[in-house]
Amino acid sequence: MPTDPIGRLLEALDTCPPFAFLDVLREHLTATVGARDVHLWLADYAGQSLELLRVPGDRMPDPSLPVDDEGPGQTFRSQQTGVHLRSVSAVVSVPVTVRAERLGVLQVHLPHPPAADDVRLLRATCSALAYVLLASRRYTDVFERARRQRDLEVPAEMQWELLPVLAHDGPDFDIAGKLEPAYDIGGDNFDYAVEPGAVTLSISDAMGHGTRAAMLSSLVVAVQRNARRRGEGIRQQVRAVNATVYDQFGGTDFATAMFLRAERSTGEVAVVNAGHSLAYILRDGALVPLAVDADVPMGLFPDAEYTLHRVRFAVGDRLILISDGVLEAATEEGDPYGEDRLREHLQSTAGESPVEVVRLLTAAVMRHRAGHLVDDATAVCLDYHATRREGRDRP
Repeated sequence: MPTDPIGRLLEALDTCPPFAFLDVLREHLTATVGARDVHLWLADYAGQSLELLRVPGDRMPDPSLPVDDEGPGQTFRSQQTGVHLRSVSAVVSVPVTVRAERLGVLQVHLPHPPAADDVRLLRATCSALAYVLLASRRYTDVFERARRQRDLEVPAEMQWELLPVLAHDGPDFDIAGKLEPAYDIGGDNFDYAVEPGAVTLSISDAMGHGTRAAMLSSLVVAVQRNARRRGEGIRQQVRAVNATVYDQFGGTDFATAMFLRAERSTGEVAVVNAGHSLAYILRDGALVPLAVDADVPMGLFPDAEYTLHRVRFAVGDRLILISDGVLEAATEEGDPYGEDRLREHLQSTAGESPVEVVRLLTAAVMRHRAGHLVDDATAVCLDYHATRREGRDRP
């Protein structure tokens, strides 16, 4: 049996049924830090609220908290441990995060102000919990059900199963992506892969809406990953997607996409643009389009050719990829969100992390459209930097 607290917790979680997850966690924290109560808040699909993981007997009055609120919301946004002291007790809120993907917040009620060792143990506990949560999603619906404010539509269920981890931070690149409407998405998707020498990133937009668009999008992502995992370059990946989509749909359906491969040490970037020109660079406060000519969308012609372009990131550059649903989201009066609002938003959030940039951008688009999008709105943000900036708390 492991002798360290985290080892004992992992062993207990590995052997308990998924519906006993919270009970095991509470028992562990009662024994190690004297916790009086423990609550696990999970980020909903839209990333705009925290949903309580409930078990029978929970007495929490409100099972949902906006992430823009104080308390757990502040911890979720800042990724910093929060300690709220009361007269003789304390409430500690700790982010539950893998790399940069924010899964939720652990809230622990203590009968005393926490010692430094207590805080370190809670941070280490949350790091372990984050990996357990990611693994658990493959064998139980307990956590997925808990974080849903409402039911997903079938196309959205398909798309969420395809998405990568939504955010990743590293020594040279940070990446984050976000899709809206989170519960109704159909044809948009993004993907990335971090490799020893480079980062591959893509965004795609399948034509149409609903289940057919989700099926086309699923095919695009599956073929791309298959080609990438065979060691093919991005131009070969686009060619493979184009040929397979044409073979399956006969030229009636198509998808636009942009594929990029960025060298981690030099910032050199190879780009293939398959009919998707909504890419921008934020450099020194100025937002400029990524000047890459577009080839035809994938799936229209079996022998279509695609050009490999080369650009270079400067240290501090921010790349933003969006789908057309961002710019075209219009009010009832027909006023689209547009490039001016996009530029203003991206400049005003220049100091935020990629995770916050895409969360705030898609939330702004949803507000502009009064919460009812007629097309998917996807945003992907990549930062290129030479040194690791200050980030979230780490154990």
